[in-house]
Amino acid sequence: MGVVATFDVDTSARDRLLAKKAEHDRLEQEMQDLAVTALKQTCQEIFLKHPDLESFAWIQYKGEYNDDGPHHGVNGIAINHEWDEESPNYSGNRYVFFEGAWNHSGVKVEIFDAITELGEEILMKALGGYHQVTVTRQSISVDHYEGW
Repeated sequence: MGVVATFDVDTSARDRLLAKKAEHDRLEQEMQDLAVTALKQTCQEIFLKHPDLESFAWIQYKGEYNDDGPHHGVNGIAINHEWDEESPNYSGNRYVFFEGAWNHSGVKVEIFDAITELGEEILMKALGGYHQVTVTRQSISVDHYEGW
């Protein structure tokens, strides 16, 4: 094996690298803050457009591959607490989230389109993965989801 490296290199490289890492970490935090702000803005716009809408929710999960190809992002939109067995609006289907995007209609399509327009990377920065995201007019809550 020959010489892999010699030690006549720029000694400031380590300092520059550490400075870039600190800048990267700062930018990552800034991106996360902006992602949350963009999500809040999108949700506010949805509620303004649909005054009768009380709440909506979806399952947010990380990108992964399965036999069908990429499997990620927003799955199943539920509105007005139809997923909650304790709610008077309960749909009769605890698994309403598994309807998938292809079964959405009306306001669910609009919500799905508005949320997914932000992009998976932004949603992951704002929310993380494998969560049930519930949005009401007052708040956005994220609960760990173990539905798989």
